[in-house]
Amino acid sequence: SSEGGLGDQLFIMALIAIIATPLLFTLTLSVLREPQALEEKNSGLSAFSKVRIIWRNGPFRSLLLVSFVLVATEFGASALKALIFEHIFLSPELFPVVLLAELVAMVLSIPFWLWLSKRYSKHQAVAFAAIWGGCLSLMIPVFGNGSLIVFSCLSILKATSLGAITVLVNGMAADVIDIDAARTGETRTGVYFALWGMVNKGAVAMGVLVATNIPALLGYQSPESGAVGTWSLMWTFGLLPAFGFLAMVPVLLSWRLTRGRQDRIRAAIERRAKRATQRQS
Repeated sequence: SSEGGLGDQLFIMALIAIIATPLLFTLTLSVLREPQALEEKNSGLSAFSKVRIIWRNGPFRSLLLVSFVLVATEFGASALKALIFEHIFLSPELFPVVLLAELVAMVLSIPFWLWLSKRYSKHQAVAFAAIWGGCLSLMIPVFGNGSLIVFSCLSILKATSLGAITVLVNGMAADVIDIDAARTGETRTGVYFALWGMVNKGAVAMGVLVATNIPALLGYQSPESGAVGTWSLMWTFGLLPAFGFLAMVPVLLSWRLTRGRQDRIRAAIERRAKRATQRQS
């Protein structure tokens, strides 16, 4: 049955993740080494105190908001994709095919976003990606509701925006951590990325919760819901990320951590690290 086929596909995806995650994690630990100058110091502060200090980092707060909204709306909409292929287009076997095509499109787009971020800046490149992805999301329920081909093509095109969101937003997170290091002379990279990971995992959960409940509130109960089901699933899939992506564009364009300021921060950190090394020698 189609339900069994979808269940088998999800089982295979989960099995791949279970096998690949520890292998890739071990490979990362064995290959990458953090420079001695960036190792974290134990300042004796409690975890709550460290989080409170981090929360005073204004650019980091703004970036948490951007990441939370982008991740929540995108992952929330993605949770509906399998239902759309199965219940609207009646082609559940094409769901993993399109999913793979989206992944390929996202990966292939990364060099372009990296080039754009160097040509302008990371936050401007992400803002452009958010506009691109948001506009394509708006087009999906308008033009793709009655056509599997149009829906799939728009979804694959939209996936190119995720290359910037996946790579550049994480790069921006590393940049804002430098602000704390420059101010305090200490590095709290582990605490920052622990909070970053927690917020993003919460965003996934919140996005899926919201996205799956909106169609239910609008009247979708089963594949037999007819026009109501088609309308609620498709428009939630399109409007949710469109709203999230486009709402974050003003936040990204008002980003104050410019390249010049970032260069000055890095220079200050390197001078402090050099002085520390000279004192030790």
